[in-house]
Amino acid sequence: MISFKLDRTEIDLHRLIVHPSHFRKGIAQSLLDFVENTYEVKSIRVMTGSKNTPAINFYIKNDFYKIREDKIDEYLTLSYFRKDMI
Repeated sequence: MISFKLDRTEIDLHRLIVHPSHFRKGIAQSLLDFVENTYEVKSIRVMTGSKNTPAINFYIKNDFYKIREDKIDEYLTLSYFRKDMI
């Protein structure tokens, strides 16, 4: 499943979810590739939990870079990433 908000210059990727029984089959990569190749934007933004190592590694592998980190409370920290498309 993929969910995002598109404006004139940027995609805000809300969710990129693959069912655990289908991990490591290239589905997340196909979903991200679809978004990147379908829309002409300057950048893509995404946010994930700072402890979600598989998601963070996936985004870094796909040329996203960390733009900030917000500590929500003692249990949750969020990491924000961006990928420049130009």
